[in-house]
Amino acid sequence: MEFVTSLDGIAFKLAENGYLRSAGEETARVVTSTSLKGTKKWRWLNRWAHVIMIVGLYSLWGYVSYRQSCRDNGDNEIYIQFTDAIVPWLGTLSGTYVGTHLSYFGLPDSVGVIVYENEHQKRYCEDNGTPGCKQGIFFYCQNVKEWHLDVVESTDDLSCDHRIVRGLKDEPKLKDMYDILTYSSSKWFARNPKEDQTALSDTITMIKSPKTSQYLRNGQEYDTLESSGVLFDHPYYRKMDGGPRIHDRPVYTAFDGKNGEFLAFNGYRWIAVKYNDHECTAQCKYEVGAGGEDCVQNCLLTFYPFYSDYVANLISAPMEVQTSEDTWVPSSALVWYKAREKGNETQPDIELKGLPVHVSEALEMLVADGYDDDDGLKDESAKAKVMRVFAESSRLSKSTTSQQCRSDETSFVIDLRTDLYPDETSMIVMDMNEESFSLPSSLQDFAELVDQRFGGKEFLTESDFFSWDKSTPRVFNLYDPDGKRPTPERITTYRYATCLPQSSCAGVLLHDAYSDAIFEPGKFDLYLNSTKALFDGVLKKKNYCLYQLGPKCDNAGVKCA
Repeated sequence: MEFVTSLDGIAFKLAENGYLRSAGEETARVVTSTSLKGTKKWRWLNRWAHVIMIVGLYSLWGYVSYRQSCRDNGDNEIYIQFTDAIVPWLGTLSGTYVGTHLSYFGLPDSVGVIVYENEHQKRYCEDNGTPGCKQGIFFYCQNVKEWHLDVVESTDDLSCDHRIVRGLKDEPKLKDMYDILTYSSSKWFARNPKEDQTALSDTITMIKSPKTSQYLRNGQEYDTLESSGVLFDHPYYRKMDGGPRIHDRPVYTAFDGKNGEFLAFNGYRWIAVKYNDHECTAQCKYEVGAGGEDCVQNCLLTFYPFYSDYVANLISAPMEVQTSEDTWVPSSALVWYKAREKGNETQPDIELKGLPVHVSEALEMLVADGYDDDDGLKDESAKAKVMRVFAESSRLSKSTTSQQCRSDETSFVIDLRTDLYPDETSMIVMDMNEESFSLPSSLQDFAELVDQRFGGKEFLTESDFFSWDKSTPRVFNLYDPDGKRPTPERITTYRYATCLPQSSCAGVLLHDAYSDAIFEPGKFDLYLNSTKALFDGVLKKKNYCLYQLGPKCDNAGVKCA
């Protein structure tokens, strides 16, 4: 470039000295004598152009800064789900996090101006006004260029020296402090404060979504869930219409007085909590006319898995969002376990070693722990052990037998769950107010009774008393920890539901050929209007039991022979 410039200068000198003809000399003279003179008349315009440009740039900077402070720029609403493998209560912090711009004044050292607060937790603390109420907050540490999560009372308590979760990025950039989604694919580490150890938490999920529940929903919300297996205490769990939603998902309940139970999503797993094991529902009055159901609904409006005082009876396998495992509400694919610990520390009580794969093996294992062929499970420790053995056969799924009865009818449900030989069990149902009846004295008498009433069909069918909504038996395998061979189908649920006239007394005659079908963990329960009928007698070493129940029974109770 300098060489070209030099050639241009030489050519101009040659023209000026007349070496390039007279026309070139004249042109060089004119150029040399020409001068540019500024005028004061328009000089002010140059100054104001600079002023206008500077003001415009500052205005644009101020506008962008204002939009950032209002979180109009960037991803302001993000759904975050945590796992609970390292910190048991971390899953309960899952939910929608909303970005907020902090004031530069009084900001803790090294803490960035953008934080993300848990929307539901913040509202819970504000609504309840609980002293010392803490919430999960994400904040950016500028000195180490990492996003951290801590559980604190307010943003004033944030410090880069303390965190529960930290996110690391290989090549952090300045813009990262304004948007946590830039760390969505980074490695995240969680620290358990009790054990003072840090481990990789590889399944923190971040999802940008302005309408979280609609965006995440990956299944239907069934009105009624039906249980199978031996783990659940109730045959049906019904969605609380118009009631509370926890972590944006519905709540299901089995209203049975003090024995009632509710199902709720804790952010990572579903949990089942009995009314007596929750601080609020345990105080409700369940007598007729006492408003027990309204009390339960009001209690669950303030239930929050991270804060509330409760003891879960059951807990499910994880439901990781936007995967095939997340069916939004419990389904037949979701595995359940007995729960241990309490409140937000609840964890599955999983025993992976030594699980039998056949009922006979389970009974042999339990003999030393108090299981007896004559008396069943003698102590609570043996009962807890056998429930762990059979727990993973239990499921919840969309109900196929639940029905709504009229105001002049009574809902009646027979719930038979057996782990041994269901084909040896049979039932007859009749209206005790319509006919006199006595227990059969022998198998032959029972066979004749079945033949007379049902044409030889030895299981519950439609009768002239009422029609049954009969479910297909649900059979599930025991858990096989090795997965090397198919396990025997041994856990079977039979359920029958109908509507009784309020003037009737239902009689259920249960027969077992070898008197061994209803040993624990098998069970035989009868329900009137969702309330379990409690009987002292059970079918142990007896061939026949007659159960009488209903609003018009003269001799309600059970007799066995």
